[in-house]
Amino acid sequence: MLLLSAACTVDAVVLPEGYNALTNKPIAVDGSVEKGAVRGLGGVQGGPKETISGDDNLYEEFQLGAIDLLRLPDGYLCDYTLPGIFPNKTQSPSDPAHYEFEAIDAVLNDASLLPNVKPADGGELGRVRLSFQAMFDIGLDTCVVGADGTQTGQPIADIGRWTSVVIGALKHFNKSLLTENDPFAEDARDFRVRHVEFLPDPLGRGGYPSVDALVPHFISFAEAVRATFPVVGDEPTIRIVGPAFRVTSESEVDSTIGAFLDGLTSAGKNSLLDVVSFELAADSPSKVLAVASRVRTVATAKAPNAKVWLSRLEPSAGLVDPLPTTEPPDKARKARSNVVGAFAVGSRIALQDVVDELVLWRGDRRSVSLSGSSGESEEGALWRKNGEELPGGLAYKAFGYLNSPTQVRLETGKTEGDDAKSLWTIVTKETGTDCGNDELTCTRLRVVVANSRNDGVSSQAEYQLTIAGLAEFGAESRNVTVRRYPIEADTRSLDALSDEQAQLVNGTLYFRFSSGIPGTDYLEISLGTPP
Repeated sequence: MLLLSAACTVDAVVLPEGYNALTNKPIAVDGSVEKGAVRGLGGVQGGPKETISGDDNLYEEFQLGAIDLLRLPDGYLCDYTLPGIFPNKTQSPSDPAHYEFEAIDAVLNDASLLPNVKPADGGELGRVRLSFQAMFDIGLDTCVVGADGTQTGQPIADIGRWTSVVIGALKHFNKSLLTENDPFAEDARDFRVRHVEFLPDPLGRGGYPSVDALVPHFISFAEAVRATFPVVGDEPTIRIVGPAFRVTSESEVDSTIGAFLDGLTSAGKNSLLDVVSFELAADSPSKVLAVASRVRTVATAKAPNAKVWLSRLEPSAGLVDPLPTTEPPDKARKARSNVVGAFAVGSRIALQDVVDELVLWRGDRRSVSLSGSSGESEEGALWRKNGEELPGGLAYKAFGYLNSPTQVRLETGKTEGDDAKSLWTIVTKETGTDCGNDELTCTRLRVVVANSRNDGVSSQAEYQLTIAGLAEFGAESRNVTVRRYPIEADTRSLDALSDEQAQLVNGTLYFRFSSGIPGTDYLEISLGTPP
């Protein structure tokens, strides 16, 4: 048996330095299977406006990251949530003077300015959705914040009064939905917040003791919202998002979401629910897929007309350590961002045919103290407080390049071995792309490879990408150009390496490249035109 070591030569073939330390990882894609458009699944918790003195506004970063859903105001504490919006719970919810909108207006205003929240001419809603989380009970005296900066609640004391306050807030956020004689019309804003969510984590942070106690409160809330903002044609004016149950495994889905939907069915009220919602922390995209698939199965059986949102996705402690509230070293922050970015993008790939929206916790920085005076804060994994792009934000930007009407999604890449849970690949095909010659249009493949495997140390992989089903480009063997944009822990911007070559042989493309684990790669492959 012949043993080779790095840098040895056999028949004049020189092995690359570190060859034996590389782990070969095959990725197979069937390019003949077209799955339709890419779902963006690019939601984040939080908004682009800075809420801590000295931070930068992240408006441009949210644009470049192709963020398409913002959930607010979880994470902003009392002044921004219902206790601060309606600070004196004994006053009348029908009087706009009893509301304090200044804090939440500032955040929603910047969120509403993102491209495609609404067209410049004020027409129909655009690509970016804004969703208001109705949390927790009204009255500042009800606001409870733990030492970790987490706001918690109890079952709503007066569901009728509370719902009236939520409706008052929705009126204030949606001026275009009001008549001139509505008391809220004069000072209302047109943020186009067209989703409202009934409490996050109702059996945990929400304080409800059981699903049975939750169901009648949700029905009362949803009926009032629907009566105020009715369905027009087939479209609800305001979409009602169900309580975001926090689940940790597939087995918990039936006892939470399933039981909730059974309660609505028993009352004949399933039509009130527009979105089934859940929260999840996981250590791999495969785990995310397993739980989300169970949610989709239950939702399809019990609320077939409802969409499904993974409303809060977090990497678990099994994948990354919790982010410290004090400023961590820059190197550690970037390494963590790299893992979270690969995990989030891998989950977006895995969930293409499973959920309708996905929201990463979180997209901005927040104070974790009640007063904001302690200086403790939590930064998200996508961008720094000064707007500097982190690896996670670069991975989000790369995935955003796949989301255009000119591209069709191909079959998700398949892999095996130790990285099967963490390694995910998506490919799109775009026809009519300019290949650098004004007289020549070509077909371009766009590829994102995300590997969130985190063993505590960085390593390298030799990926062997195979894309079959490209027979229309001829049987003759030839080289095609690949432009690759690698994202690793020390990556500062999304830049291409020098052009590389892939082989197209009998309708199958072969490309080998070395990249870091954890990490994300974005590739553009120009195939030319079919002969």
